[in-house]
Amino acid sequence: MSRDSTLNISDSVVMGDVNIHQTQENKIPSCSTCKSSNVILFRCAECNEGFCQLCNPQCRLELIPAKFGIINVAPVKQINPAAIKLNKFDSGRGNGNYCADCVALKQIEVSEKCASLSWGWWVTTRISDMESFFGMMISTDTVQ
Repeated sequence: MSRDSTLNISDSVVMGDVNIHQTQENKIPSCSTCKSSNVILFRCAECNEGFCQLCNPQCRLELIPAKFGIINVAPVKQINPAAIKLNKFDSGRGNGNYCADCVALKQIEVSEKCASLSWGWWVTTRISDMESFFGMMISTDTVQ
């Protein structure tokens, strides 16, 4: 945030009054995506696109392998090898922050990678190796 300020001080000898006039021009940053101001601004970890807490609050991603529970995939409850869990920007969970476009691309990327893996891989692979393969944090929370 930049701040330009001008300070004018004048003294009147006749009345003995001191008048102080101060003008400030504040340039409040706004979101390049939704144009909101007075918000927390982010840059996408993937593409460097700007966004804010209002236009994309669920911007942190973590992968949940099915071996930790059944994953709800709307609109049908089914078992997938893994799914991406979206977390709020201030949760401290997962990787990010990602813009909405990169979240969608990451979900496609995970789906494609999951399709290329056997169920045995999910059972035998260590969490650290999963994180390296997918390039994101793995959640070990049981989800229903």
